[in-house]
Amino acid sequence: MLYWVGARGGIMKIGWIAIIGAASVALSGCFMAQKSTLVHKQEAYQPSSDARIRLYGAYGNQEIRLYRNSSCADWQPQAAQRVHTRMVNGLPKRIRNYTVGMPDTVRSVAANQDKGVVFRDSYQEFVISAGKPLVLDGSKSATTDRRHQSCRTGVSFVPRAGKDYEAAFRWLEKGCVVDVFEIGAKVDDKNVYPTVAQMPEQCRKPRTSI
Repeated sequence: MLYWVGARGGIMKIGWIAIIGAASVALSGCFMAQKSTLVHKQEAYQPSSDARIRLYGAYGNQEIRLYRNSSCADWQPQAAQRVHTRMVNGLPKRIRNYTVGMPDTVRSVAANQDKGVVFRDSYQEFVISAGKPLVLDGSKSATTDRRHQSCRTGVSFVPRAGKDYEAAFRWLEKGCVVDVFEIGAKVDDKNVYPTVAQMPEQCRKPRTSI
């Protein structure tokens, strides 16, 4: 327990809970006012043999795990052995979006401008091999006072050389899905690029879940 000496010399006890609560409020206000930091990663990229992908998450947490050079059949045994969990601790923190130089889309611009606490879009970009299958393993868990909801799914597709993609986890009424989009060519003088929905292979649900 801490003590505080008042203006008239009286000694008052200050509870740890009150101190932590006040600090949390101050930190929340501080972080709420800040946009996410954009961090540039140095990764070798050859448009003739590589592609790039942007994976969205929430509040700096990874919701999609990338399995390179893997089909659904390759991913299934690994998924059965490894539980994919993503938990949010609820404390304010600085959010970083990691880029390898991919063009902006409506969603990435919004993520860079977002100032929300806990509920905030974030992302990471990766250079991937073109012409080789990959699996996007998506997983999320949410708990409220009345229910606990969790879901895990996987999709697979073969990226094309020189193309850019982005993907995000999305809840369905019953279950979940990983949406995959190809980023299209620049339109006029706009710096925001359009996206086109893709139809990846839906992998069989793994025996392990969250």
